[in-house]
Amino acid sequence: MTVLRDSGCNKPKKIIKSFEPFKNPRNIEGMIIGNDLDSLLSSSFLKNLFNWDIVGIYDYKTLWYDIDNKHFIEKINNKKYLAVDLDIYNNNIPSIGHHILAFNEKDKISEHSNSLNPNLMRGINRDQFRRKYPLSTILFLVWVFGFTHDLSNLSRKLIWLADSSYINGQKHRFKFNVLEWLNNFFKDDI
Repeated sequence: MTVLRDSGCNKPKKIIKSFEPFKNPRNIEGMIIGNDLDSLLSSSFLKNLFNWDIVGIYDYKTLWYDIDNKHFIEKINNKKYLAVDLDIYNNNIPSIGHHILAFNEKDKISEHSNSLNPNLMRGINRDQFRRKYPLSTILFLVWVFGFTHDLSNLSRKLIWLADSSYINGQKHRFKFNVLEWLNNFFKDDI
């Protein structure tokens, strides 16, 4: 079962306690990130919070890492690396992401038992695509760790650029979904 699957949980403290990398950050030795702004901002945030370094970059085709890191694969298999802004379909890699992972409500997706994903938390699957999480991983992280009011105006504008979060909030077809997530899940001024 994925972290807080179908729970509708929107309590940051419970989310932190339920996700092993946040509950025991000393067990994580590095991050594997995607190749976009959201991944970079999210990993920078987590670096400042937990001092985790980036050890690999995944571009949806190739996993890039330092060849001198002789224990890279071993550490992946021992859950020492966190995939950030990536939903990795491997139970040995804890991940945080926001993509649609389940096809329908009966889909067990047991291989994602170490995945923190707002869609899975709210029970949103492909059949409810219009309700999917429309924002970025960095916005989710900022909310989970309670930094929504500590952001400078410039930082707030930058994180709203990630994954077109700001644009999604402006477009008529996504606006109501963005508002639904902000008002009914986050219940906070992000």
